[in-house]
Amino acid sequence: MVWPAEFTGRHVGNGPKGYSICCTKGKVQLPLLQETPPELLGILTYNERQSRVFFNKSHVYNNIFAFCSFGGTIDDSVNKGKGPYVFRVSGQTYHNFGSLMPPDGCFPKFAQLYMYDGQEATDHQVTFPRNRDDVDPSIVETLQNMLECDNCLVGIFKQVRLRFNDAE
Repeated sequence: MVWPAEFTGRHVGNGPKGYSICCTKGKVQLPLLQETPPELLGILTYNERQSRVFFNKSHVYNNIFAFCSFGGTIDDSVNKGKGPYVFRVSGQTYHNFGSLMPPDGCFPKFAQLYMYDGQEATDHQVTFPRNRDDVDPSIVETLQNMLECDNCLVGIFKQVRLRFNDAE
Protein backbone atom coordinates (compact mmCIF):
# COMPACT_ATOMS: atom_id res chain seq x y z
CA MET A 1 0.00 0.00 0.00
CA VAL A 2 1.33 3.39 -0.89
CA TRP A 3 0.07 6.85 -0.10
CA PRO A 4 -0.78 9.50 -2.69
CA ALA A 5 2.19 11.55 -1.46
CA GLU A 6 4.52 8.76 -2.60
CA PHE A 7 3.49 9.14 -6.24
CA THR A 8 6.49 10.17 -8.35
CA GLY A 9 4.42 12.39 -10.61
CA ARG A 10 4.99 10.14 -13.61
CA HIS A 11 2.96 7.40 -15.14
CA VAL A 12 4.72 4.27 -16.40
CA GLY A 13 3.91 4.43 -20.11
CA ASN A 14 0.15 4.48 -20.51
CA GLY A 15 -0.15 2.35 -17.39
CA PRO A 16 -0.49 3.01 -13.70
CA LYS A 17 1.07 5.75 -11.62
CA GLY A 18 4.75 5.33 -10.82
CA TYR A 19 5.96 4.99 -7.25
CA SER A 20 9.59 5.10 -6.25
CA ILE A 21 9.55 2.92 -3.13
CA CYS A 22 8.59 -0.46 -4.52
CA CYS A 23 7.65 -2.64 -7.46
CA THR A 24 10.35 -1.27 -9.80
CA LYS A 25 8.66 2.12 -9.90
CA GLY A 26 5.32 0.68 -10.95
CA LYS A 27 6.59 -1.81 -13.54
CA VAL A 28 5.56 -4.80 -11.42
CA GLN A 29 1.86 -5.50 -11.72
CA LEU A 30 0.38 -7.44 -8.83
CA PRO A 31 -2.66 -9.63 -9.53
CA LEU A 32 -5.99 -8.65 -8.05
CA LEU A 33 -6.93 -10.38 -4.83
CA GLN A 34 -9.21 -13.38 -5.13
CA GLU A 35 -12.79 -13.13 -3.94
CA THR A 36 -13.30 -14.00 -0.27
CA PRO A 37 -14.70 -17.54 -0.04
CA PRO A 38 -18.45 -17.35 0.72
CA GLU A 39 -18.04 -19.50 3.84
CA LEU A 40 -15.60 -17.01 5.36
CA LEU A 41 -17.59 -14.03 4.17
CA GLY A 42 -20.64 -15.49 5.93
CA ILE A 43 -18.78 -15.82 9.22
CA LEU A 44 -17.34 -12.32 8.89
CA THR A 45 -20.52 -10.50 7.94
CA TYR A 46 -23.83 -12.33 8.00
CA ASN A 47 -24.55 -14.55 10.98
CA GLU A 48 -24.57 -12.25 13.98
CA ARG A 49 -23.99 -14.94 16.65
CA GLN A 50 -21.30 -16.76 14.67
CA SER A 51 -19.59 -13.49 13.78
CA ARG A 52 -19.44 -12.43 17.44
CA VAL A 53 -18.08 -15.81 18.52
CA PHE A 54 -15.52 -15.82 15.71
CA PHE A 55 -14.28 -12.28 16.34
CA ASN A 56 -14.00 -12.83 20.09
CA LYS A 57 -11.87 -15.94 19.58
CA SER A 58 -10.26 -15.29 16.18
CA HIS A 59 -6.78 -16.04 17.56
CA VAL A 60 -7.98 -19.49 18.68
CA TYR A 61 -9.40 -20.27 15.23
CA ASN A 62 -6.19 -19.01 13.64
CA ASN A 63 -4.15 -21.36 15.82
CA ILE A 64 -6.44 -24.30 15.07
CA PHE A 65 -5.76 -24.06 11.34
CA ALA A 66 -2.03 -23.25 11.50
CA PHE A 67 0.24 -25.61 9.58
CA CYS A 68 3.21 -25.18 11.91
CA SER A 69 4.26 -23.44 15.10
CA PHE A 70 6.45 -20.37 15.44
CA GLY A 71 9.74 -20.58 17.27
CA GLY A 72 12.29 -18.09 18.48
CA THR A 73 13.56 -16.31 21.56
CA ILE A 74 10.92 -13.79 22.55
CA ASP A 75 12.35 -10.71 24.26
CA ASP A 76 9.82 -9.29 26.72
CA SER A 77 12.31 -6.84 28.27
CA VAL A 78 10.84 -4.02 26.18
CA ASN A 79 7.45 -4.47 27.87
CA LYS A 80 8.46 -3.44 31.39
CA GLY A 81 7.01 0.07 31.32
CA LYS A 82 3.87 1.69 30.04
CA GLY A 83 2.80 1.69 26.43
CA PRO A 84 1.56 -0.77 23.86
CA TYR A 85 2.74 -4.38 23.85
CA VAL A 86 5.80 -4.94 21.66
CA PHE A 87 6.51 -8.35 20.17
CA ARG A 88 10.27 -8.62 19.74
CA VAL A 89 12.22 -11.72 18.81
CA SER A 90 15.97 -11.83 19.22
CA GLY A 91 18.08 -14.15 17.14
CA GLN A 92 16.74 -16.57 14.60
CA THR A 93 13.06 -17.24 14.02
CA TYR A 94 11.81 -20.52 12.64
CA HIS A 95 8.70 -22.57 11.97
CA ASN A 96 8.42 -25.96 13.66
CA PHE A 97 6.96 -28.58 11.39
CA GLY A 98 6.66 -32.00 13.01
CA SER A 99 5.90 -35.44 11.64
CA LEU A 100 2.82 -36.01 9.49
CA MET A 101 1.23 -38.33 12.05
CA PRO A 102 1.12 -37.78 15.81
CA PRO A 103 2.83 -40.26 18.14
CA ASP A 104 0.53 -42.95 19.53
CA GLY A 105 -1.73 -41.58 22.26
CA CYS A 106 -1.12 -37.92 21.35
CA PHE A 107 -3.56 -35.44 19.88
CA PRO A 108 -2.79 -34.37 16.30
CA LYS A 109 -1.83 -30.72 15.95
CA PHE A 110 -0.85 -28.24 13.28
CA ALA A 111 -0.29 -29.90 9.87
CA GLN A 112 -1.04 -33.33 11.34
CA LEU A 113 -4.73 -32.34 11.39
CA TYR A 114 -4.74 -32.19 7.60
CA MET A 115 -3.94 -35.91 7.47
CA TYR A 116 -7.53 -36.59 8.57
CA ASP A 117 -10.66 -36.19 6.48
CA GLY A 118 -13.03 -33.28 7.14
CA GLN A 119 -15.22 -34.53 9.99
CA GLU A 120 -12.45 -36.41 11.76
CA ALA A 121 -10.18 -33.34 11.55
CA THR A 122 -12.98 -31.16 12.91
CA ASP A 123 -13.53 -33.57 15.80
CA HIS A 124 -9.81 -33.44 16.69
CA GLN A 125 -9.72 -29.63 16.44
CA VAL A 126 -12.76 -29.19 18.67
CA THR A 127 -11.69 -31.73 21.31
CA PHE A 128 -8.02 -30.70 21.53
CA PRO A 129 -7.58 -29.88 25.25
CA ARG A 130 -6.69 -26.21 24.73
CA ASN A 131 -9.64 -25.62 22.38
CA ARG A 132 -12.37 -27.57 24.14
CA ASP A 133 -14.14 -24.60 25.74
CA ASP A 134 -13.19 -21.90 23.26
CA VAL A 135 -14.55 -22.96 19.88
CA ASP A 136 -17.88 -23.32 18.15
CA PRO A 137 -17.85 -26.66 16.28
CA SER A 138 -20.01 -25.26 13.47
CA ILE A 139 -17.45 -22.49 12.79
CA VAL A 140 -14.59 -25.02 12.83
CA GLU A 141 -16.49 -27.25 10.40
CA THR A 142 -17.27 -24.32 8.09
CA LEU A 143 -13.63 -23.18 8.02
CA GLN A 144 -12.39 -26.77 7.58
CA ASN A 145 -14.68 -27.29 4.57
CA MET A 146 -13.61 -23.95 3.08
CA LEU A 147 -9.93 -24.82 3.40
CA GLU A 148 -10.46 -28.24 1.83
CA CYS A 149 -12.09 -26.56 -1.18
CA ASP A 150 -9.95 -23.44 -1.57
CA ASN A 151 -6.48 -23.93 -0.05
CA CYS A 152 -3.83 -25.52 -2.28
CA LEU A 153 -1.73 -26.70 0.69
CA VAL A 154 -4.69 -28.51 2.20
CA GLY A 155 -5.18 -30.15 -1.21
CA ILE A 156 -1.58 -31.40 -1.13
CA PHE A 157 -2.09 -32.85 2.34
CA LYS A 158 -5.26 -34.54 1.10
CA GLN A 159 -3.27 -36.20 -1.71
CA VAL A 160 -0.65 -37.37 0.78
CA ARG A 161 -3.40 -38.65 3.09
CA LEU A 162 -4.99 -40.66 0.27
CA ARG A 163 -1.65 -42.19 -0.73
CA PHE A 164 -0.82 -42.90 2.89
CA ASN A 165 -4.18 -44.65 3.36
CA ASP A 166 -3.71 -46.65 0.13
CA ALA A 167 -0.30 -47.85 1.35
CA GLU A 168 -1.74 -49.21 4.60
